[in-house]
Amino acid sequence: MTATRTTTADRRSGAATAIRIGTALVTASLLAVALGLAVMVATGHRPIIITTGSMRPTAPPGTLIVAGPKPGAEVVAGDVVVMRRPGSTPVTHRVVEIVDDSGIRAAITQGDANDFLDPAPYLLGEGDELVARWYFPRLGGAVEWLGSSRGATVLVAFVLLILTSIAVRRIWAEPDDEDGGEDATGSDGHLDWADEAPWPADDEPTEQAVRPPARSGGVL
Repeated sequence: MTATRTTTADRRSGAATAIRIGTALVTASLLAVALGLAVMVATGHRPIIITTGSMRPTAPPGTLIVAGPKPGAEVVAGDVVVMRRPGSTPVTHRVVEIVDDSGIRAAITQGDANDFLDPAPYLLGEGDELVARWYFPRLGGAVEWLGSSRGATVLVAFVLLILTSIAVRRIWAEPDDEDGGEDATGSDGHLDWADEAPWPADDEPTEQAVRPPARSGGVL
């Protein structure tokens, strides 16, 4: 019975430890992501998800680009800029040439996978332009999926699973009183024979029956 109780306790302890580690890792990951997003927004950086193949192989579809601010006057050939035109979807292409016409700077751009230049130059304003800083292949698809209704449902289910795991861990951590107390074993796992069958100490005399000597013959 002792072995059974020990095995059950070990199993519960191992499961609780695994849940505790998993919960800690998930919590740390979520905090790291939240902190990263806060720092990114505070410093003017923006996430850009590439959905077309015009920037292969630098940024294939599904790539997450983190673009940061750079003064328009400092944009040079080779930079990958996020061109934001009013009323149009932003386009992320590489600058291949800078032209300056009477103090008005413009970028001639082209996709890395394209054989032709973009139709119109991109005017560089006096303010900051978004220039690609870091590339994360395939991460953009995951971010886009999490932003969908299905991804949001999975995320909510995952959070509920974590909360359920925490509740189960607390239940398993409660003492097991279903046997109504200790069994026949002591705290060290050995049987307490002394409590059930006490034996006389070696230095205590034991009572023995005294028999009279046997008679060998006639009457004295």
